[in-house]
Amino acid sequence: MTTAEQLKTLTEKLAALEAQLNGDSGPSAATGGSGSSPGQVTVKVPRERKLRKFTGVRDDHLIEDWILDAKRAISSQSETDAVDFLLYHLEGASKEELRRWPDEEKNTPEAIFQVLRSSFGEGLTSTQAMRKFSERRQKEKESKQDYSHSLMVLLSRVERLNPGAVTEKDRLL
Repeated sequence: MTTAEQLKTLTEKLAALEAQLNGDSGPSAATGGSGSSPGQVTVKVPRERKLRKFTGVRDDHLIEDWILDAKRAISSQSETDAVDFLLYHLEGASKEELRRWPDEEKNTPEAIFQVLRSSFGEGLTSTQAMRKFSERRQKEKESKQDYSHSLMVLLSRVERLNPGAVTEKDRLL
């Protein structure tokens, strides 16, 4: 088969594929009978989610915010890709801490989150967190909205540490 014959065969196959892609049948499909130009293909690529690096600050609020952002960023990834993604977004003390743990204790995203919580969370018990909630008073010049938000954050920390500890959350707030 000569080059000209190969080119003609490939051109015919391309026209048939374009017709099939456009949902048309017959010879007019190659000329763009469906209204879209032949050869025009729209490809949608999911956007890559950005995630800030976690350096290992010992603050319960920061680690929980980072974990929430990380969960959103890895929601559509496979487990191995998610682990790689999370490890890439750790630096400093957090990266060093994770290196010290055995591989089987950091092979899933949830395991990584657990290691980070245990190492960089405040380390409060649910009783201590409940005491912080109960002792929280509105500060001078603090808006009601800011005060209620801080109470909700404190109460969510209690719930995270002990899911059954808070009953009638709305009433308690």
